[in-house]
Amino acid sequence: MALFIRFFAVIFGFLFGCLAGGAVLVIATLPAGTLNGPFDNFDWLILWGAILTSAAFISAIAFVPAVIVILIAETLGLRSLFFYALAGGTGGLLYGLTFPTATAADPFDRTVQITLAAGVAAGIVYWLVAGRTTGLWRENSAQSAENI
Repeated sequence: MALFIRFFAVIFGFLFGCLAGGAVLVIATLPAGTLNGPFDNFDWLILWGAILTSAAFISAIAFVPAVIVILIAETLGLRSLFFYALAGGTGGLLYGLTFPTATAADPFDRTVQITLAAGVAAGIVYWLVAGRTTGLWRENSAQSAENI
């Protein structure tokens, strides 16, 4: 039962992490002064639509690397915020370096910085939702086996 609950915690952690990464990507690429001033409901609808679309792209791109990192963390019982922020940042950095503008004279341009920040945000949010309890399902399973 603990593994079943853990499975859903990991899924929700991944989805909320992608949502945070999408929010960072969208908000960081808005023109200056866009978030100032009065808003109507239509503006919020467009902003949330862009964030959800960006989160969908992030989840498609980051699924396989995230599964690998999550499996390693669950196996080793890694619960460090630094680990998840570093893993997300590494993924964002590697993705940002694949853009053609990053291979120019300045490899760490604004695009790479934004993808790095989005990866770190995704890693931190994943840690908040699911990473703090990594590996605890094994301890509960071991206790249940002792009671039999």
